[in-house]
Amino acid sequence: MLEVQNLTVRFGEKTALDRVDLTVTDGEILAVLGPSGSGKTTLLRVIAGLQAPESGSLAWDGQRLDNVASHERGFGLMFQDYALFPHRTVAGNVAFGLRMAHMPGDRIQERVAVVLDWVGLPGYQDRSVGNLSGGEQQRVALARALAPAPRMLMLDEPVGSLDRGMRERLVGELRHLFVERGITTLYVTHDQEEAFGLADRIVIMKDGTVAQEGTPEQVWHKPGDEWVARFLGFDNIIDATITGGVADTSFGSVAIASDASGSHRLVIRPDAFTVSEAGTVRGTVVTRSFRGGHFQLRVSTPSGVLLDMEIDQHPVPDVGQTVNLAIDPDAVVVLD
Repeated sequence: MLEVQNLTVRFGEKTALDRVDLTVTDGEILAVLGPSGSGKTTLLRVIAGLQAPESGSLAWDGQRLDNVASHERGFGLMFQDYALFPHRTVAGNVAFGLRMAHMPGDRIQERVAVVLDWVGLPGYQDRSVGNLSGGEQQRVALARALAPAPRMLMLDEPVGSLDRGMRERLVGELRHLFVERGITTLYVTHDQEEAFGLADRIVIMKDGTVAQEGTPEQVWHKPGDEWVARFLGFDNIIDATITGGVADTSFGSVAIASDASGSHRLVIRPDAFTVSEAGTVRGTVVTRSFRGGHFQLRVSTPSGVLLDMEIDQHPVPDVGQTVNLAIDPDAVVVLD
């Protein structure tokens, strides 16, 4: 298990990490999620031994890593640009770390074949990496990181340069591989879909600090504050006065599944809404867009509040149509 405590990194007057605490348990897939400049890559570099912290400590299974060289920490590292050797074959790239560890040649060949099979590239040993697609190069870089059997695998935006369809497919394949092989993984990304699709647990970073952590379900269903909610794409954030399980807002009363009372900010998730004659919120559809499995609507209420929602029911209201909306109390979050 990796334990990070009170980690601080400064670059001049800029604080990149501010007293960060973090744990990664054995076999866990932890995603560090955040916007550019939030400190997530700096955190990865410190754990890898590529950046010295100003203060704080790192330990693996209780043994301090602060003075352990990067190549002796036993961690595998994969960056977004893959950093493959263009003059080497696929096997030459995958075997690089094994040769550095002075593994015998016959065992190297066996190990290369094994990890190439893991990543879906059996028989690719003699191919030139320059003739591979972006997705295939990503798999070769992953195989190279896995070949020395690291006790933890760290990935920094590993699929960011691929097209959306390829990213979605590879994220699913990565999770299957990591779970099947029990690979402890620290995965850094700015992409929420990647993090939610891959991770057992998510840490959201903001300005060098941990803004929230929890399972994907916990983070999605209860963002910890307004910044996290907006980062996750929740734009329905409103003022309300709560009494007895009912929130009084500028566009009407909304039932909530909370015993909170008094003045609060509410987050209404976009999946909270259903078009229904029994709905108590009335408004007019001002935009409608098709998103594959659902439609995204924006509805303007008489008070001028705009509500963004995701609807998968049919028929879907047209732009200009007046609708009544029911709101699921369990999809309304009261912010602390």
